[in-house]
Amino acid sequence: MAKLTGSTNYKFTEVQRLLSLVAKFLPLGKDEWERLASSYNSNRGRGIAEQDYESLRRKFKMLYSTRKPTGVAYMPPHVK
Repeated sequence: MAKLTGSTNYKFTEVQRLLSLVAKFLPLGKDEWERLASSYNSNRGRGIAEQDYESLRRKFKMLYSTRKPTGVAYMPPHVK
């Protein structure tokens, strides 16, 4: 899927908030992801775009499918 014009990347704080909500809700189906998205969007900061549940689910899938880097001692905290 191509990136839309004007869309932004997730900031580190947004990724941390997403991961904490996933740990709290443990979403499996569409309804649970929608509940997570409503919680995510209700607590978002000023200037941060609203995300739909599909976008949050895709971002989480991308994060958990990230491979552990080999040969590098440093690993970003959201990859661990």
